[in-house]
Amino acid sequence: MISWVASSDRPWLLLTPMQGAFSSGQTVLLVASRAGLKPGDYTGTILLVASTGSSQKVTVKMSVRPLPDDPGPVLSMTPAAFSFTGLDGVADPAEQMLVVSNLGNKPLHWSLASQVQMASLSEVMGFQTHLDWLSIQPTQGTIEPGKTQLVHLRVKSKSLLSDVYSGIVALQADQKTLNNPQSLALSLSVRPPCSVSTSSEHLALHASAGQPKSAPQNLDLSVAPSCKGKIDWQASSQNDWLHVTPAKGTLSSRDSADLVVQIDASRLKPGTYVGSLVIVAAQSSQTISVQAVVSPIGEQSKIAGLTLSPSQLAFDIVQGQNSGVEQNVVIANTGQADLMLHATGGVPWLQVDTHEIALNAGTTADVPVHVNAGSLAPGSYNAQVLLSATDEAGNAIADAVQTLTVSLNVRQPCVMAISPSSLSFKSSLLDSSPSSQTISISATGACSYPVTWNVSADEQWIVLGSSTWVDNGGGTQLTVNVNTKWKILGTYQGHITFVAYDSRGATINQSPQIIPVTLHVNS
Repeated sequence: MISWVASSDRPWLLLTPMQGAFSSGQTVLLVASRAGLKPGDYTGTILLVASTGSSQKVTVKMSVRPLPDDPGPVLSMTPAAFSFTGLDGVADPAEQMLVVSNLGNKPLHWSLASQVQMASLSEVMGFQTHLDWLSIQPTQGTIEPGKTQLVHLRVKSKSLLSDVYSGIVALQADQKTLNNPQSLALSLSVRPPCSVSTSSEHLALHASAGQPKSAPQNLDLSVAPSCKGKIDWQASSQNDWLHVTPAKGTLSSRDSADLVVQIDASRLKPGTYVGSLVIVAAQSSQTISVQAVVSPIGEQSKIAGLTLSPSQLAFDIVQGQNSGVEQNVVIANTGQADLMLHATGGVPWLQVDTHEIALNAGTTADVPVHVNAGSLAPGSYNAQVLLSATDEAGNAIADAVQTLTVSLNVRQPCVMAISPSSLSFKSSLLDSSPSSQTISISATGACSYPVTWNVSADEQWIVLGSSTWVDNGGGTQLTVNVNTKWKILGTYQGHITFVAYDSRGATINQSPQIIPVTLHVNS
């Protein structure tokens, strides 16, 4: 089996899945998303690194045309690719959010058009017309000009065998809608129940030519909580200039291992190198992409240098709502020579924009750092990027290298949680007062408290314990009774509607919700 990992140097260039393992071949879905981009021509690169030590680059070009003056409704989706990862027999992955937008000047009516499932790695069959492992809610909607709608994507991986499942979902709108229909690429990687995971899938290192050991980079290794007992693991390099220690060990689900990664530049010429590490444990393996910059040693190093402030950035994003967040770092040329900045390494959700940034001696520049986390599940993510420089002749400069560390926390959006989803009462002519029932209500995720709840019933025989209350994060329970006085034999239907607003007055996700109530009056 060959394991691999991929990265993109542009946030608009997405692929799914972003890592995997195969024996004969594997399909990867590639998406170029023009949402939020200005008209013009764009170029991006995808880097694929395999456990064999080889790597491949794929160059992608995209053109964005301007909207007409009177566009009508315009369909837009972000992100355009999703990657889910689950463990065989373990709980399903966290849901992810798709943002459907109307960039036009007239109302947009959209709906789910089709689903096409591609053959998994272990299958030889062709395409299917439905993704049984995918749930989409809602499947249609109306969006006013300039507004958005959140769509919840959930996958059911618990009952699936270890494999890679992928498919394409199409959304369509009215006939005169621009950019219609649009396709959404999805993949679900179901890994063995006992699998290995690392703190990062990509590492960036730097050394000077002739230097036998670079500054060390740490890589944390852990195994899934479902692993039983002690698990043996091995770490190996696929390149003679790349080293990892220790090379093997034993872990349990309660432990983690700290690996040290370094490069040996004693026999390397100045330039940029791509390598890989392979971690094997139990029935799974993982490939780590390593990008290394080797700088020459000479007189240039005495007259050039870079400083970076800050050297660490932290982003906190609510899933599906705040993609495209940007912060700046200030980089200074502390030497006597003019420099050209470059960024090496990174991950698909991170872009460090050093395009055409030149630094004259003794000057500074603001370097934008973009995070686009729309396709990421809630959790913590980390990445490293090397900021390096070349002289006017394009030669790398040893003292002009800085490492930028970026951490990202993706929080689950604030959603309404109501249980149970329906109520049923039974009464008789002799017993007109059935026992009351309760509904548990809460707002979970990245909520702006206090949350105000309003509840109402559409039938007078439904008696509510309260019609409004304020939730500061603890949730509440609503008592529901029914009044069967004067009711004849039969079955009656009613509904309870729940609406929730955050502290800013905005309606929270999955609000309103309607709970059906059934009343059976028997003899």
